[in-house]
Amino acid sequence: LPAAGETSRAGAHDPLAATKFPGLETAAGAVILEGQAMAEKENLFKQIRREGAHSTTRKVLSGNIRSRLRTASVRDGAKAADASVSAARILQSLEEMKCTRQELRALKHNACAHLCAEEDAKIASLREAFGR
Repeated sequence: LPAAGETSRAGAHDPLAATKFPGLETAAGAVILEGQAMAEKENLFKQIRREGAHSTTRKVLSGNIRSRLRTASVRDGAKAADASVSAARILQSLEEMKCTRQELRALKHNACAHLCAEEDAKIASLREAFGR
């Protein structure tokens, strides 16, 4: 027991420690909760072993697990469908970009050919004018 005027370390809240290590209390709480969960799990397994092969607790737990797996399966199926749709949209966008690049390349080639033809005609007319 602490003497008069002293506080025990277990019950004391050290503000200096809280400022040095801001997440310490949260982490400590998480460790304590995890320890409690592990103890509850161990007690549950002991209870199931005591009840034997036809344990009611085991049946309830296996039913809960099956239910969660079914729910997860439906969710995974939906995620797979979403991924498939997303992949199809990406492929479509890539195909559109490819076609756009080809169109731009063709326009550039046609513009270059047209401008070069105009310049060649101007140069030819200048050569004729100067007699070369």
